Amino acid sequence: MVERSSRWLLQELFVDPTAPSLIDEGELYLKLSSEAEKKGENLISVVVELSGSVISGELQYANFRFVNLTLVEAPWRRKRKVLKLVEDRKKVELLSLLPMYLAKSGIVLKELACEL
Repeated sequence: MVERSSRWLLQELFVDPTAPSLIDEGELYLKLSSEAEKKGENLISVVVELSGSVISGELQYANFRFVNLTLVEAPWRRKRKVLKLVEDRKKVELLSLLPMYLAKSGIVLKELACEL
């Protein structure tokens, strides 16, 4: 299995301008969805959409949505395994980039903890 290409097609981050600029403690919610499509002999196109929000108490501070398109060289019968691997990689990649995107919008993450 070989990753031929990977592109972040959409990178959106919306911050509520009326929300206070200082968040003592908030939560980051992340939703992941994906789909695979056969593109040819031993080629699978995987679309991964990661969306979520930053919430503190009753206030929603920001919403974000990122879409990745990855082309993988693998047999179609391994679609489920390819989908899971690409999902995991893109989730880790986004979690490494998200603090930078949020910081540019005025939201600073002090700690990022994930529930399993």
